[in-house]
Amino acid sequence: MKKMVNDPGKLPVSIFYIMGNEAAERFSFYGMKAILTVYLVTNFFNPANDPAQQTIANANANEITHFFNTLVYFLPLIGGVIADWFWGKYKTIVYLSVVYCMGNFCLAYFHNNLSFFIAGLYLIAAGAGGIKPCVSANVGDQFDQTNQALISKAYSWFYFSINVGSFISIFLTPVLLNNYGPFTAFAVPGVLMVIATVVFVIGRKKFRVLPPTGMKKENFFSINLYALTHLSQRPGGKSFLDIAKEKYAAEAVEGVKAVWRILGVFSVIPIFWALNDQNSSEWVLQATNMDLHFLGHEWLAQQIQVVNPILVLVYIPLFKLLNFSAVRKIRICSYSI
Repeated sequence: MKKMVNDPGKLPVSIFYIMGNEAAERFSFYGMKAILTVYLVTNFFNPANDPAQQTIANANANEITHFFNTLVYFLPLIGGVIADWFWGKYKTIVYLSVVYCMGNFCLAYFHNNLSFFIAGLYLIAAGAGGIKPCVSANVGDQFDQTNQALISKAYSWFYFSINVGSFISIFLTPVLLNNYGPFTAFAVPGVLMVIATVVFVIGRKKFRVLPPTGMKKENFFSINLYALTHLSQRPGGKSFLDIAKEKYAAEAVEGVKAVWRILGVFSVIPIFWALNDQNSSEWVLQATNMDLHFLGHEWLAQQIQVVNPILVLVYIPLFKLLNFSAVRKIRICSYSI
């Protein structure tokens, strides 16, 4: 572990490097994603704008977009294991950020070649998905007993930086595509990803780096696998996971049970995200058929996605100021941001 001297009254300097990295990375991701679905339709699946081909073109573009999103949000499972067991968070972020950059520039240089364009999406999914579980956890790693009271403040600024990056990119990238073409529109997010990686590497001496723990014998996967392969020995009236107590510590098995209970609570979350991710696909395609003249300005269809980061940027300071004090007084909620 790299030891850093923290001032208990100030945020660690490393947090500002992480914020800069995250703002640039989110610019890259959301900028590319903002124009992806419409670009797939207009450049690959229905470049002639044939009404007879529009439905199938939209369906093909949605399929690619949602498969890409699926990879981005599935691969954190692998990225987290790699970071915890083998490379550690810092090396995982740096190495996979390079993969991420390669993907962005594939989109720019092969914007007229569907096969290489999709290959670029796979590289971005591997990079973005792989670093996703590491970046936010890396924020928490920068704190110890002397300054842990500032963690809430740090995460507020962290998520604020995320949405600053996404707001600017969602607003700007469609304009770049419309005015300067696909190479520029996809290259600019690539440049921002390079900047994100450089900022992170520059801050390496400021980070509090926790080493990987290595592959533990008593891990979630091995305990579940043992229980499933010994179901015939299941104790009567007990959880099938109790079988694993024959080989693993009872505390470790109970920890796995707790994970499954938590997963049960969050099992409905995918329903929300299945709807929310239409924001970057089907709803954008719908917007191409809508009157987008609003507030005296003719908006681009891809820019409708900007509403989400705008609301987050408003709500973060609002909830931080309110701090739910009024809600706590009437005993509706005891949570405090």
